[in-house]
Amino acid sequence: MSFDLRAVLNQLEDSGVSIKTVGDFMSPTYEIPGHYMNNAATVPGSGKTGHEQAYIYTNNGTQFPVLMGLFGNSEINRKILSESCFRDDSLHRKDLSPVWVDKPVCQESHSQLDLLSLPALKVTPQDAGAFFTSGVVCARHHKTGAYTSSIHRLKVVDKSHVTLALRPGSGLFSCYQEALRQNKTLPISICIGIPPVYYLLTSLSTARFSSGICKLKEMSKVLGQAIRIAKNVTNAAYCYADSEIVIEGEMTTTTCNESNRKAEAYSMPEFLGYMGEAKENLPLVKITGIFHRENPIYQTFLGPGKEQSELLAIPTEISLKEVVRKEFDQFFDLMDVYCPSYGGGQLSVILSIRRKSHFIPFSELRDFIYEHHPLCKHVYVVDDDIDHLSSEDFLWAMTTRFQVSQDTYLRKVPGFIMDPSQYTGYMNSKDPESDLTLYDLTKPLKISNNFVRYQQIL
Repeated sequence: MSFDLRAVLNQLEDSGVSIKTVGDFMSPTYEIPGHYMNNAATVPGSGKTGHEQAYIYTNNGTQFPVLMGLFGNSEINRKILSESCFRDDSLHRKDLSPVWVDKPVCQESHSQLDLLSLPALKVTPQDAGAFFTSGVVCARHHKTGAYTSSIHRLKVVDKSHVTLALRPGSGLFSCYQEALRQNKTLPISICIGIPPVYYLLTSLSTARFSSGICKLKEMSKVLGQAIRIAKNVTNAAYCYADSEIVIEGEMTTTTCNESNRKAEAYSMPEFLGYMGEAKENLPLVKITGIFHRENPIYQTFLGPGKEQSELLAIPTEISLKEVVRKEFDQFFDLMDVYCPSYGGGQLSVILSIRRKSHFIPFSELRDFIYEHHPLCKHVYVVDDDIDHLSSEDFLWAMTTRFQVSQDTYLRKVPGFIMDPSQYTGYMNSKDPESDLTLYDLTKPLKISNNFVRYQQIL
């Protein structure tokens, strides 16, 4: 499939995937996210299960139709991914440097509009403001020239400023720290509506590749084609050439609190389904230009929707599949890795295996997965006769192939504060803490005859 968002939408429609259009007026403040949450969102955005329906809201008070839900269906995501993506040989492909594109479509129009003219969503009255949830921030390291590309929470402060929620240890954090050391601003672009497969690749874990490897080269290697980028117009950063919208700016040395509230300071609903904590002293980004395609599409995500889980899950699944297969091949055949949406695509990992050995070093397996995926909280191992994509079949295996005292492998690890059960005060009064647990839901080989499913003997 073509990688451009519009081409993907057309090809999905040709293959029978419907994207519903809503022509009634709906405001980006409460109404669009409310409609989507009530009609499409599944766990963790609501209690409903299944795939999410994609919607385009054409009448929202701006010139930008709003697209939501494109990544809320795992089957659609597989259609978006070309056959060359995520194959087992992807790590062994030759490096591909990004391709620079002259006169990119993302710069067809230099908008005279400001940030307040874009349909940034405000989901609840408790939100700190309106947020860009699908903005991919692109930058280069002042010293090394390394490219970074990552999705961040961006709150609209006024017509020309946003705050940027920055995670310590990320590539962008390193770029920003180097800029501060040199007493410089950091030029960036905020790309919205990038080619859908790029969104999936942008979430590739840095644990997948060694230090110093260019993320864009790794994305190109997995894709099998060079990533298309372009030079910014107003600064020295780069952008994705086929983006629908590109907001150019610079991360300044000035900081700003995400919320003006003193009590119950929330940011917005986050990917695990809970209200996020508003952060203090976030970098303030000054906008230097807004560019877009003709008739641009504004793609966005509901904070606690299945889209976010899918975007985070797919690259994690592929990365874990590669390393676990290689490390534990003598003990089992790894059939699949699945990171379900109820764990936000990150906290829960299900391994579908076919045993080769009576003994499997489950404690070592647990620690190995944590080493490569530190957000992991629960690891479940199931036999390949279990449909690991089915919650009911998975729970059936937990009910009939699991005993807590015998099949649980537990250790303490530092907590991930966006999960309230890991935050300070739940397990530890001083520090965030969590139980990292592996659950063995497999049948023992020595008594496997006791676990023959009835379908197999008909």
